[in-house]
Amino acid sequence: PDAKQVKAQIIEAKRKTKIDEMKRRQSRKGPVDAKREKPKMLDLEDEEEAKLNDFSRKVLRDLQAALDAENFAAVSRLAQKMMEIPPDPMFGADGVDSLLRRKAVEALGWFGGQALPELVGMLGDADPDIVQATFDQFSLALEDISLSDYERADIVVMAAKVLKNTDDLEMLFMEINNMRHSVGAGALVEICQDDTPEAKSLMP
Repeated sequence: PDAKQVKAQIIEAKRKTKIDEMKRRQSRKGPVDAKREKPKMLDLEDEEEAKLNDFSRKVLRDLQAALDAENFAAVSRLAQKMMEIPPDPMFGADGVDSLLRRKAVEALGWFGGQALPELVGMLGDADPDIVQATFDQFSLALEDISLSDYERADIVVMAAKVLKNTDDLEMLFMEINNMRHSVGAGALVEICQDDTPEAKSLMP
């Protein structure tokens, strides 16, 4: 194999390893899997608990209730509200707003492929830690076997517009190899047409 093939094989191996590790760690296959444990929104470290005020506690309780009811629409609405909470200057970059965004990502990720559009929106977060947490959930959600090639292609194109990290983009683009060639080619064309230099630089 030539150098490009070797590089592609290495990237794909890394992607599969990362997915396998996350699956083992989270032990879940989908929101209807009886073995899958729902995230616990109020399961916090002491220092995280100390950051919460009455409003943030209520948001987390409401989010847990929506999760327990498996109400995706309610979880999505609450997650959007949590992503819009302004930073708390008392805690700096690691404030309650960051904690709530991480919890929002975790809650959405539980719904798998259904939450992919919402997770794509969070991939553009200003906090690199939130982006990484979101990409982990996003990568797992892309494994949802109920997604068609067309749905998967749309999501890949959307994510390519906001992702900046080259390693994450390379893992994302490996998804195109798993699509029918006609669908994957269409996704590549769309990515090339967008003004996203980080993604376009990987197209060759």
